[in-house]
Amino acid sequence: MPNYKKQVDAHLNEAKRKLERAERLYDDGYYDEAAHDGYYSMYHAAKALLALKESQPKTHRGVISEIQRLYVKSKILSQDLASALSRDLQIRIQTDYDTMIEISKELAKDVIEDAKNFLSAVEKIVGE
Repeated sequence: MPNYKKQVDAHLNEAKRKLERAERLYDDGYYDEAAHDGYYSMYHAAKALLALKESQPKTHRGVISEIQRLYVKSKILSQDLASALSRDLQIRIQTDYDTMIEISKELAKDVIEDAKNFLSAVEKIVGE
């Protein structure tokens, strides 16, 4: 039986670490990488929420689906934040697989702001 409290803490720590790195990458002008890490901050924050409910989806889409089912439908998390998670997944996919796409400074900043808002909401839910 997994220790879900440890998973929550581990995912929150990773979310914070990814957000800090995203901000450093942004400041250094690495916008693709900043957007990538901004998304992963949100992803790990979402995984922390799901660990609270002992849910362990195997895919990124599964994480988004479970966030919708377990947190958005019950109005614990806003639809706007869940939509940002989904939107930023698409940006992350572009940064990973489409070498012809370059993420703008503004878009990278938007992803980082999404990550800050998402992590803040998750921390309130978790009770940190």
